[in-house]
Amino acid sequence: MKLSRLVLLSAVPFIAVGAAFGYTMPEYAPYDGLISIDPGGLPIVPETLHINAGAGYWAASKGFDDAGDSDDWKSKPNALLVPLDVGYAFNEHIMADVTLQILRPSETWKPGTTEEKTVNAMGLGDIWVKARGLWETATDFYLGPRLAVKIPVGKVDYKDEKPNLGDDQMDIDVALVAGKYGESTKFVMSGQAGFRYRMKKTVADYVIVKPGPFPELDWRDYDVTPGLMIYLHAEPGIAVSRDQAFQIYVPIGYEMSMKDDLAYPDNWPETEPKPEGVDHSTLYLGLYPKYQLDESSALGLKFMYPVMGNNSPQGMYITLTYGGFINL
Repeated sequence: MKLSRLVLLSAVPFIAVGAAFGYTMPEYAPYDGLISIDPGGLPIVPETLHINAGAGYWAASKGFDDAGDSDDWKSKPNALLVPLDVGYAFNEHIMADVTLQILRPSETWKPGTTEEKTVNAMGLGDIWVKARGLWETATDFYLGPRLAVKIPVGKVDYKDEKPNLGDDQMDIDVALVAGKYGESTKFVMSGQAGFRYRMKKTVADYVIVKPGPFPELDWRDYDVTPGLMIYLHAEPGIAVSRDQAFQIYVPIGYEMSMKDDLAYPDNWPETEPKPEGVDHSTLYLGLYPKYQLDESSALGLKFMYPVMGNNSPQGMYITLTYGGFINL
């Protein structure tokens, strides 16, 4: 089987859910396109345009608390996501790519009444700009570094009821990506191990200056330095058809972040509680069948679900994926 076909058999890495996306976006949103749609350690086909895309749905009604217990939420967040990663391979070792996502997050909640209220938004989320190097360090085993920078372009308005489309902060992510692909074995695998540094941002919260059924809110700004994040995930798979066109993958991953650091302004009222920084973690599993359409395209159906964690959503994600490349 040609290398190009082996590449496309695993062309779209898994769409992960859980705390990783709470770190870089609103806590209920799996919007982290770097992990969700990045090519990872797939072999690079030189002088081609790589395209990875998806169309998915995420929803949660529970979340893991600080002790790791699963609690029901009063609100029901969900999101429609259309991620797209486009990259150019300069040669068989170097590729640069960009990841963006069209998002429609929504949340239904009860604001102290018997009537449910739904808020939603739609637009472009934050953008990842990336570059990687990849080398065959052993027979059919590929390894190399990846550098990524997140540009905060998604809409953020802390005083607005609508869900945010971004997190208003720049992230720098350094990772080691790896992949194993070969004609002599039906076992394939792609993996990532990363470290993410997230820069300080200013957020808005409020204090109540006039209580009652229509309270008067006084908005105050304070600085948040999100905790550093590390993540590990692998996507092992095996071919179940003779021509290796149909494969089944079992994604597994773990993410965690350190505790956020919050700094409050001098005019914060002493009588009002201050929000506290938290740490996050998630262990998630999934199932991913995929079918090779031809030499340059593949379709898949991904399901992911977090099984353990703390301070993170317990949300189901299902998505249709497409991977392909165009010779230039």
